[in-house]
Amino acid sequence: MKKYFSIVFLLVVFLLLNSCKSDNKQGTQQKDSIQNPQKTTVQKTNDLEFEKLISEGQKYLENMQLVKATDVFLKAIDVNPNRPDGYYGLGVCYTINCGTNRENCEKAIKNFDKVLLLDTAYRRVYYNRAICRNKLGDSQGAIDDLDLQISLDNTDPDYYHNRAVNKLHLGDTADACNDYKRSFELGNLFDKVSIDSLCN
Repeated sequence: MKKYFSIVFLLVVFLLLNSCKSDNKQGTQQKDSIQNPQKTTVQKTNDLEFEKLISEGQKYLENMQLVKATDVFLKAIDVNPNRPDGYYGLGVCYTINCGTNRENCEKAIKNFDKVLLLDTAYRRVYYNRAICRNKLGDSQGAIDDLDLQISLDNTDPDYYHNRAVNKLHLGDTADACNDYKRSFELGNLFDKVSIDSLCN
């Protein structure tokens, strides 16, 4: 009994010490911001500049002005390399040009990998990386990414359609049919043609 009591006591002491370290760290951060108000002002300015650049990059992207979008997303990464938005925008720019240039596919994948180091559930990152992997001929890699994307959101027909295409590349017609059917159920009416020709 004494043995268990001493173990419990040590555990409680350990937890208290850790919580104190955490409180102390927060206290130090508050103290720093009181002693150095410029620190928070600079951070706010950087955040505003970052958001402005991301918004600007997205507008260029929507208008297919890819060179301008790429430049702006690179500037956003310079302002804050610890947020995924800039890498994601850059990755999408490279993905759009992926079909004509293998090097762009590889650049896109590198940027999506950076996004995932910062946020494993960021937007459509696995889906976009899957598109690049497909264009590089890596159908299994594309399927793996689409599996992950579907685990985060199973309501988008594009994910199932693209997974079906990759499964078909690997000769897995039965599973491809299941995905085409699911894509059709979710609203992709064009997949009816694939279902009629492959799945009956």
